[in-house]
Amino acid sequence: MIERNAARLTILLVKSSRLAKSGQVPVEVTDVDIREVIERVLDERKIEIGQKGIQVIITNPLGTVRANATQIYQLFSNILGNAIKFNNRENPFVEITGTKAGIRTSTSFW
Repeated sequence: MIERNAARLTILLVKSSRLAKSGQVPVEVTDVDIREVIERVLDERKIEIGQKGIQVIITNPLGTVRANATQIYQLFSNILGNAIKFNNRENPFVEITGTKAGIRTSTSFW
């Protein structure tokens, strides 16, 4: 299941990359605050996070991207949803860190 979801995310990223390389711009491109998107996803999943006792750690500024807000939401919803859903460790956590190269997430289930 993890492999299948990772494959779907890879396809989404490849398609986004191809779109960018082709010079096409998605409809309704705006500056999207990544932290706001992540907090929205976490708020929507707060019951599951609480039931599993998952500690969520957000460090460093996450910044903004110029993109379609819906697509960015879908991307982080998938990534964080999988991190929460498949996190079955004794002391589970999800860590989201901003770096100069982008956003990095880590969880205790790896």
